[in-house]
Amino acid sequence: MNQFRLSIFAVIMALLTASCASQSMPQKLNDFVDKAELKSSSYSESDWAESAAEYQQLVDDYINSGKEYNEEEKKMAARAMGRYHALLIKNGLEKGASFLKIFGNMLPEYLDGFSSGLDDNADSLGSTLDNLFDEEKIERSLDALENTLEKIFGNEIE
Repeated sequence: MNQFRLSIFAVIMALLTASCASQSMPQKLNDFVDKAELKSSSYSESDWAESAAEYQQLVDDYINSGKEYNEEEKKMAARAMGRYHALLIKNGLEKGASFLKIFGNMLPEYLDGFSSGLDDNADSLGSTLDNLFDEEKIERSLDALENTLEKIFGNEIE
């Protein structure tokens, strides 16, 4: 009877191990970001460095896996990457509030310079980027970003 219980336990463990091993790279990336979002409020500087290194390894593994992912997996990975970058920005904002005060005073001129630089190079940028992206999806994403920025900063963005 003991041997039977051990056999059943071994089979269950093997199945659990196999199910964990079959997790796709997009799912691993998504799970990593989920955990980072839950734990990041208590991260030290070394925790952030370790997290960033692990994140980069997961992204590299995803990009270089040689696997063809379906649309849902691609969307999951892209969203996870966006969420992690937002988490990095949030952490950076919290850590760099004093710099933001200085930068906030420079921001209008910085954005003017950035806009001018893009405008000066619009023709060459346009031909480089022509048909590279789905413009409708990018437009929807930019609208969503603008809405989010308006929530953060109020209606000061124009």
